[in-house]
Amino acid sequence: MEGSYGHGAALKYFGQDADVYHVKSMEDAMLEVEEGRADFAVLPIENSSAGAVSDNYDLLVKHNVYIVGETELPVSHALLGLPGATLEDIHQVYSHPQALAQSSLFLQGRGLDLIPYGNTALAAQYVAETKDPSKAAIASIETAELYGLNVLVRDINTSSQNATRFVIIAKTPKESGNRFSLLFTVRHETGALMQVMQLMAKYGMNLESIKSRSL
Repeated sequence: MEGSYGHGAALKYFGQDADVYHVKSMEDAMLEVEEGRADFAVLPIENSSAGAVSDNYDLLVKHNVYIVGETELPVSHALLGLPGATLEDIHQVYSHPQALAQSSLFLQGRGLDLIPYGNTALAAQYVAETKDPSKAAIASIETAELYGLNVLVRDINTSSQNATRFVIIAKTPKESGNRFSLLFTVRHETGALMQVMQLMAKYGMNLESIKSRSL
């Protein structure tokens, strides 16, 4: 959605003239690629302060798609409210769960109801449409301009170095490259993971990170 960080990541990777459209959910984006309606999808996969976007790792297991690229986007969150609203007016805050987590230090102890939403831009659009001064959204300053909201507080993310890594998804893998992501399962038995690591070492693969998910 225009104004979301995913939209910004897509334009950064493919260029400002890219033909970009939006769907309701991350899984819908996967399906657009898997079923041939889109060439690529752009999904957040990891944030420098809030960690992995676990749901999207699960989607990569579920769908027959491949990671073919990546881009990193600096993320600076702001608290957005209706024109005329003040910080003291706010009782409910809407945003993507990752944005809420990335702003936890600012939010804690304020007695606010934190309400997860599909993405930051959708949250801002919803707050604008309700015309309720007790509601606010966490999103970018650019999103405030799109939906006619005011910036109540800038730079509320806990880490000043906050950034999100996005992966580019396609239906077919690239023929060449200098890094890859591998999803696999192992039996629940002693040494199973070690055997995989030994195989990677045999073929000269340097492991940058590893994350586990229970099935």
